[in-house]
Amino acid sequence: MTAQFTGTTDAKSTFKVEPPSVLRLKLMLNGEVLKNEPCEVSFDGAAAVKKSADGSGFLQVPIPRGAKMAHVVLLQHKPVEHTLRLGVLSPVDSVTGQKLRLRQLGYYSGKLGQLGSEDADLKAALINFQRTHKLKESGTLDGPTQDALKKAYGC
Repeated sequence: MTAQFTGTTDAKSTFKVEPPSVLRLKLMLNGEVLKNEPCEVSFDGAAAVKKSADGSGFLQVPIPRGAKMAHVVLLQHKPVEHTLRLGVLSPVDSVTGQKLRLRQLGYYSGKLGQLGSEDADLKAALINFQRTHKLKESGTLDGPTQDALKKAYGC
């Protein structure tokens, strides 16, 4: 979006105004949507702000310009907390993309250290996700599961 402003000198300047980025998460735990869940959210170690998910379990918080990390604490489900790298998401058909999406949706609780390798936790998370979405429980990312994961996550 471009805006024009006229100054007292009658000079015209053009400014590019970007809409603010928003952290939008669907809060789920073990396949259950956490409606109206109170949370604390901080960015890059700054002071936390208190926000609540809406009636559909979505938490929306404006992201400060340049933020690289977000830390989210679910206040009614302590000690559930997640640290998120902002602006980084692998494709849904990669193991890393599956683990990150399933983790943020509340299905995957395995270690993220070896993101590129499949493990028993990933298979269990996929089965749980498939069960919740009434899909064939294969524990693998087949076409219908990939489509449902993209829809549930938003991309």
